[in-house]
Amino acid sequence: MLSLGSSNVTFRVEKGATSKTSVSLHCEGPEDPLKACAFKVMTNAPERYRVKPSGGLLRAGESTQVMLFFTPSSDAFDGASIPEKWAKDKFLVKALEVESATEETGLAACWKAAAPEAVQQQKVQCLHEVVAPVLTEEPSSAATTTTEPALPAATLP
Repeated sequence: MLSLGSSNVTFRVEKGATSKTSVSLHCEGPEDPLKACAFKVMTNAPERYRVKPSGGLLRAGESTQVMLFFTPSSDAFDGASIPEKWAKDKFLVKALEVESATEETGLAACWKAAAPEAVQQQKVQCLHEVVAPVLTEEPSSAATTTTEPALPAATLP
């Protein structure tokens, strides 16, 4: 019903910065043109991740890019090593076959009425890659300091 572009996403993490990536969703069916795919994207760590859009409706053959935003909390990330708890972070993508005429405003009722076996679920694992900070080279104080005494200024006749 709904296919994902990847089963994992990689965030390039830098201290104090929000990282973003995306995952592609494609509605491969259903065969019936009167049907469509409703989707929801959820995370197990909502304090670190934002999802845009977090849900929607795709007609057969349509695709969309879901943007994923990651903001590390300053107390958990020192800028050098990835905290162990991030290794468990993931997204859950749920899909449900609905009537094509369903409006996005009516999706909440569809999700509520759906039988658990009718909901397709796929996990997307989060990977994190630390971005090394760019160091700007400051002029060395030794290069501008001389060890010889200054000579008196020459006077012109």
